[in-house]
Parts: sequence; C-alpha cells; structure tokens
Amino acid sequence: MGVPLFQIQDVIERHNVALFSACYALYQDLSDRIMAVLARFGVAQEVYSIDECWLDVSHVPDGELEEAVSTYAVAVMEKVRRQGSRVGRVSVFIQTNPWKTRAQPYAKEASAKLPYASAYTPDVLDLAQALLGTIYVPGYRYKRAGVYVVEFSSQKIFQHDLFGVVASEGYARQECVMALVHSCVSFKCYPWTRYAVYHCTRNRTGTFCVSALPI
Repeated sequence: MGVPLFQIQDVIERHNVALFSACYALYQDLSDRIMAVLARFGVAQEVYSIDECWLDVSHVPDGELEEAVSTYAVAVMEKVRRQGSRVGRVSVFIQTNPWKTRAQPYAKEASAKLPYASAYTPDVLDLAQALLGTIYVPGYRYKRAGVYVVEFSSQKIFQHDLFGVVASEGYARQECVMALVHSCVSFKCYPWTRYAVYHCTRNRTGTFCVSALPI
C-alpha cells in the first residue's frame, strides 16, 4: 500500500530518492485496454477501479473436466492415427450421476464438423474444448465425460479444404509434429507426450520446441 509523501520525507532525503509525476492519462489508457481484454473472458464485468475489476467466469468449465476431455481427445486420436485414419466430426458429452436422486440430473452432448478431415490431435483438442464450453453448466457435480469421433477417412488420401484453412506446408508441419509425438509414445515417453500435444493447441505455429518442455 502507498503512504503519504510527507510521512517518509526523511527516507527520501536519506536515500536521495528521485520523485516523478504520474502519467494518469497513460495509466487510464492502459487500464482501458486491459479491461477490454478481460471482458472477453467473462459473461459480466464490473470495473471497480483503474486497476481492479470483478469478472464473472462461472461459464468456464472446471479444470478437472477440461483435463478429462483433453485426455480423452488425445487418447482417441492416438487410436485414429494408429489405424491410419483421419476424422471429420468430433462429439463431446458430459453427465452427472443419474443415480443421485437428491440432485437434478444433467446430461448433454455436442457435436461439430472439422473444417477438413484431420489426423492432427490439436485440431480435435481445440474443437473438443470449444464443444465442452457450449454444454457446460456450472453448479453440477459431473460424473462422466467423453469424446468420440466419426466420419473416418484414410490418411493416404488428403483432400484440400475448400476455403484453404490449412495449406500444404501447414499440413506437412502437422505431420512432422505428430510423427515426433508418435515416436515418443513408442519409446514410452508418455508423461510429457500428452503435455506436448495438449500445449500444441496454444502454439499456432504448428510446431513446438522440445527443449521448452518441463522434463
């Protein structure tokens, strides 16, 4: 916390402290920008002061549920790649315990088509997390969650998407990333393999740096 200047005048003189005027116009401009960014992550926002705000993030799924969906998405795509396939549609479901009669049961499923058939795990991870966000309702104790994929096609045949979502070069980079991940799984590097695949979704270059992994 700050203190009035006159109360520390002796400290200022003893240590030859330099004093500068605050640029409140710049401070307010930066505050406005940050508040605008924060507003995108909540369903409601109350700006409390120039550097404080309240943000309603009750719509965001809890961490355990997100982790479960991510784990299932990675696992199902490992099977898809092993059988030499691509997938075209992803579905996610969540469910509370149906046998708990005291609580209101809730079960929901969402499905969406990928822009193009893919064997790239981060594509499915991104879509699975987005689908989870559409069906998650706060306040429930969820018992089950799952991910499944359909509309299979062969990896040997690659049909370019109509709108150019992924170029040939980008597709080649995706293949390199997944080949590396697959080799690591083969050599039992499983604990950090899932970390690598999960965090590929945060790296929009299509690759990741192995040296940056926490191993």
